[in-house]
Amino acid sequence: MTTLSSTSLAKKLGRLVHSYSPLENAGRTLEVEHALLAHQLETLETSLTQLELDAETLGFVENALLQLSKDAVKKYADNLESLVSNGLQSIFDDLDLRLRVELITSRNQTGIKFHVLDAGKEYQLLDGTGGGVLAVLSVLLRVVTIIFLKLERVLILDETLVHVSKNYVPRVSAFLRELCDSMQFTLIL
Repeated sequence: MTTLSSTSLAKKLGRLVHSYSPLENAGRTLEVEHALLAHQLETLETSLTQLELDAETLGFVENALLQLSKDAVKKYADNLESLVSNGLQSIFDDLDLRLRVELITSRNQTGIKFHVLDAGKEYQLLDGTGGGVLAVLSVLLRVVTIIFLKLERVLILDETLVHVSKNYVPRVSAFLRELCDSMQFTLIL
């Protein structure tokens, strides 16, 4: 049996330990990298959870804003119906004329379709109403648009009302005078 001196044994042991040092360092490096990756994963999972909550909140906000928008458009349509119907009735007081506004949604866009109710019968604007009614509707819609959009209160009516029957000319004139006096509109004929 070969006996090793303590010095040679210490040298061999030193070489052996030294040969394991890179492995030991690599193991420590892997542990550190593992800890860093675990921390990054935890941070990402927290961020993902927060993003999911934010997305849910944004979905609720989007729905609320869409509903508010629909409500505002409906309110505008109702006001438009009321104002124009009152104007029609003040001019055509012997007829039962009203405006009905139909809201149409297509491709996330809201549109408006106008109908005239005449004694309960409903017509699209160009299908069942006379030229005088259309002319007065045109003026009334311009007035309402100017008021709602807060534009300069000027109406240019170059032969706009030419199709109004002679019977209604005095009422149209009175309406226009009242519009100019009470709402400070300037009329250019």
